[in-house]
Amino acid sequence: MVMLNRHKAYEVMRGYAADVLSPGLPAHDRVVQFADSVEDLWSRVSRLVER
Repeated sequence: MVMLNRHKAYEVMRGYAADVLSPGLPAHDRVVQFADSVEDLWSRVSRLVER
């Protein structure tokens, strides 16, 4: 899941993922990703599709 963090809308979710998901889900940074711009979003999605 890739989320566009426009105007810092997902800062709470980013903190939740770092605090709660990281101990139970070793690859949480690959499962939940946050992008700060549309270009960053596109590069993250394209990297996931290439895998």
